[in-house]
Amino acid sequence: MSAVELMGAVAPAGIKPARHLDETQAPIGEKVIAYARKHGLSAPTSIIMLTQPSSLGMAFNPLTVYYLSCDGEPTALLLEVRNTPWREREVYCIEAAGQVTRHRWQKTFHVSPFNPSGQTYDIHARWPDKGQVALDLSLRDEAGVLFRAGFRLAEVTTPAWSDRAGQWLMPWITVVGIYSQALRLWCRGLPYQPYPKELKKG
Repeated sequence: MSAVELMGAVAPAGIKPARHLDETQAPIGEKVIAYARKHGLSAPTSIIMLTQPSSLGMAFNPLTVYYLSCDGEPTALLLEVRNTPWREREVYCIEAAGQVTRHRWQKTFHVSPFNPSGQTYDIHARWPDKGQVALDLSLRDEAGVLFRAGFRLAEVTTPAWSDRAGQWLMPWITVVGIYSQALRLWCRGLPYQPYPKELKKG
């Protein structure tokens, strides 16, 4: 993944404005500021975007995270979530609580064909600091935690050829990983969950 400061910087070639937040060609930083104002937040002075750039003709981002800060103080997280088979997006705005933010919210977006509605998300996010960033996300229902995912990332200042190859191939690796995991779940008998009417977009 790549971390990009959107305020006063030009995004790398693999990060296209029309692929993030909406389909317009407006700069991504301007879109993020519009979301912040929509949720009653001050315009940030720093926006760090954590995403997977497109590579070798493939763009695939199940999750893009935007870390918003104002004069060095974290103000909010934006989570841009894409549901792979339906090609939809949802953007969650979570107000920050210092360098470490914890939050729980009701699921409002159908992401997996194996998870029904009526569930909640928990997030534990640590703000980027000294070249490191961490995020943990869990999905739960009344019985407890159903699914956990997350990452621990550190800046690579001098990438080796293997780092560059991994970056180029990562969109393809992610696609294959998601669909192969879905196939394994289906083969194990996990029931398919139709798109819940109450969560349908539009």
